[in-house]
Amino acid sequence: MKDDAVLSAGIGLTSLLFMRGLAFSSLRVGERYRLINYGELFEFELISILDKDEFLLKDLFTLETYKMSQLIGFGKGDDLEIRML
Repeated sequence: MKDDAVLSAGIGLTSLLFMRGLAFSSLRVGERYRLINYGELFEFELISILDKDEFLLKDLFTLETYKMSQLIGFGKGDDLEIRML
């Protein structure tokens, strides 16, 4: 019954069970990643791990440094995805 309500709301079961891309705990210093959140695309290199879910990043296009919390400061969208480049 609960599954029927989820499906009728337009939410697939696979989107509830699986996160697309990599988990924050899988990110490694020195690696390059692509993050999509709310339709915005960011490509960055992970410079250092500051906390469990906080990272210092370097933008691959502008070479600006910023924290992960600045990218997801408005929340994690339904399209949130992190992939290794």
